Amino acid sequence: MSFSIDWLNLREPADSRARDSALIARLTDWTAGRPVRVLDLGSGTGSSYRALAPALGGHWTLTDIDTALLAEAHRRHGDEPTFAPARHLDLVQDLEAVISDVRPDIICGSALIDLASSTWLDRLACALPRGTALYMALSYDGVEVWTPEPPHEGVAQAAFLDHQRTDKGFGPAMGPDAARYLAEKLAGETHRVWLGDSPWILDGKERDLISALAAGSAEAVAQSGALTDAQLEDWAAGRAAADHVRIGHTDLLALPRD
Repeated sequence: MSFSIDWLNLREPADSRARDSALIARLTDWTAGRPVRVLDLGSGTGSSYRALAPALGGHWTLTDIDTALLAEAHRRHGDEPTFAPARHLDLVQDLEAVISDVRPDIICGSALIDLASSTWLDRLACALPRGTALYMALSYDGVEVWTPEPPHEGVAQAAFLDHQRTDKGFGPAMGPDAARYLAEKLAGETHRVWLGDSPWILDGKERDLISALAAGSAEAVAQSGALTDAQLEDWAAGRAAADHVRIGHTDLLALPRD
């Protein structure tokens, strides 16, 4: 599954504000200013790089299945000393191989694990080296509040959550359950795990993002048949007109035990 550059650009300011600052501080403290190798899974145009590299420094390897997104990342950052050549790969086929090859100190990703199946998350947990940190930000948690509430919100949101669990290219997606599932897989003898809230808080100044979210969710709900065409139109219009929106996300940090 891939996303357009326009959509990634539109969401990045909200992503940047939403990231749990305490988890980023904990990760930064763990690096203690030492050089680190960072592997960014499903990097897109480099939003995680832009959010974290100023604090972490290091040597970043970006990966994505979409060559256009990697080309855009290189256009923006190719001359920066922390930016290594990006890698075009399929995370379903190549996950373990790229981790073995890069030998990262940190593996990171944004808005990724909620798209993945339990099988893929199991593979990620098994492939995580004992001494490597994992930081997965902005996983959708299924909690949305649109104000004023659109008509038919309950039925439509339930249908949208069902859609979030369909196959996004990694097998049947875990959707809102992904972050907690992965946290439970990782917590144990080798890693300590923290979860943090990272909700988007949007107001009328971000009308373009609100409208795009309304349109995207309507497209998903339309596939379910849960609403009539007229109900779907009313619901989507109500979302597009909302003046305050909260979209829940969860950040996950796993640090190696001493």
